Parts: sequence; structure tokens; C-alpha cells
Amino acid sequence: MIAIFFLLNGFLLTLIQTSLLPHFPISRWAYDLLIPLVLYMILFHPLRISLPAVLAAGFLMDSLSVGPFGVYLSTYLWLLAAGRWLSRFLHTGNRLLIPFLIAGGVLLENLFFFATFLLSGRVLEPPPDAMFWIFEQTFGALITGGIFLAGFVRLDRLWNKWIARLSERNT
Repeated sequence: MIAIFFLLNGFLLTLIQTSLLPHFPISRWAYDLLIPLVLYMILFHPLRISLPAVLAAGFLMDSLSVGPFGVYLSTYLWLLAAGRWLSRFLHTGNRLLIPFLIAGGVLLENLFFFATFLLSGRVLEPPPDAMFWIFEQTFGALITGGIFLAGFVRLDRLWNKWIARLSERNT
């Protein structure tokens, strides 16, 4: 049932990111909204749930965005590997650490985008304000990432309570 929760939230965040955010002046500041959700799945759910969720999120974002196909999927898979590795050393429930992990995910994704464009030969040099743009997104993730994650934790608890009530009615 958590897969349905993830798919619904992932689809909603993808629609917001690809169709609503570009029409607002904060679109340059806005980072990939699926990174907090992907990191939530990686850090707080087992691999058998988080791996298909990460694959679905990457494919969905690659299909609906205008970026090069595979960038989101590879970013999310690297986040999966890094999150699993870091969870062996760090206490994943630490609320002060989570915004830094989300900001690191945003930074990693931006590096993947620039590396993809540089390796494709389409862009000879990055735009002059690229570093400021990356700083804006990373700082935004640092500020809002914890809020998003707390929202996902709350939504997950509400979802589980709702499913439990439905299963009680059916028994």
C-alpha cells in the first residue's frame, strides 16, 4: 500500500513541478520536488519498497520533463546508493541532518545535469550565473527540505491509519 502512497504523491509533485512551477517567478529557485520524497523512501522504507519507487519516480520525471532522458533516473539511483550507504553510519531519524541530505541530493542532481550537457557537446561552457543558480537551489532545499520531509512523514502516518481503518472494516 505504501507503493500507492508513493505513486500518488510522486505523480502530484511531478505535475506541480512540470506544469505549475514554470509559470511562477520562483521557478529558477525551485529544485526537484521529488528529491525529498525519494530520500524519504530511501531512508525510511526497506529496499524492496524504495527501489521500485525510485525507478518509477525516475522514469516519470524523465518522461515528463524536458531534460535529457535518464538524468533523473540515474540521479535517483545514485541517491538510493548513497542513502543506503549513509544510513549505515548516520542516524537517519535525525531531523537536523535531513535538510543537509536533501540539499546534497539537489547538488548531486545539478552536477549530473551539467555533466550530461557538457558530455553531450551541446553546451561548451556553463551559463555565467550557473553557480548562483545551483547555490539558490541548494539553499532552498536546505531551508524547505525538512518541511517537505516532515509533511511526507505526516502523510505516511495518515495513509497508514486510513488503510488500517479500511482493513478493520473489511474483517
